[in-house]
Amino acid sequence: MLFYRIPGTSTCPFTARKIPFARRVNPRSRSLTMASTVRWGILSTANIAQGRVIPAINNSRNGRVVAIASRNGDRARKVAGQLGIDRAWPSYEDLLADGEVDAIYNPLPAGLLAEWSLKCARAGKPTLVEKPFATNVHDAREVFAAFAASNLAVAEAFMYRHHPLTKKVLDIVRSGRLGQLRSLRASFHAGQSDEADIRFSPELGGGAMLDLGCYCLSILHALAGRSPLGVKSIVHAGPAGVDEQIAGVLDFGDGLLGSF
Repeated sequence: MLFYRIPGTSTCPFTARKIPFARRVNPRSRSLTMASTVRWGILSTANIAQGRVIPAINNSRNGRVVAIASRNGDRARKVAGQLGIDRAWPSYEDLLADGEVDAIYNPLPAGLLAEWSLKCARAGKPTLVEKPFATNVHDAREVFAAFAASNLAVAEAFMYRHHPLTKKVLDIVRSGRLGQLRSLRASFHAGQSDEADIRFSPELGGGAMLDLGCYCLSILHALAGRSPLGVKSIVHAGPAGVDEQIAGVLDFGDGLLGSF
């Protein structure tokens, strides 16, 4: 179950669609782990970029953030100054045209991720896309196809999938030490009451499923080791028209069910 606040009174059935997970990268793609330093550009001044990803890149062995963009040039310059970033661009297009940027981190709102990831591909920039990668399966497939056609790397920013503890858990499950899996359960709860927050905007891809539920689907998919044969869920929508609470069941076949 996923919560933003006390749910609204309306309830509607919801059938989840299978969306490919962006952890697979074409092995022939342009590498993001080259021996020399990868020069990163940040597509927006999002809080997750400022507080987490930019410091992580700058503390890595082979990455450095060299440019950041915002639709507000003053904000871009302010954040660049605070974080010691060389260049601040007053538009996203300017960042993609920067010849001294090797790769892009795209932390835009969910509803804009696919659009700007496609533009990154057209600009020839390998891209780390913030979850949930896209808001629907059509857009996700289009993004994958665009990067594949350009022989560029693209990945979804699910950091937990690369954590040693996650790897250990998956190794134990796949070893068979626990026997045959019959039931999997994932949950993610978070409080959010500010209606001005983008998570309450249908146009920007708001809602609990795309913001939090993608984590539940990701880990259930990883533990099961295969895609579900069917999914059913119930959604409680709030006044803004986005899902604020959702519960679902995934049928992975062979008697294995996953729930969230």
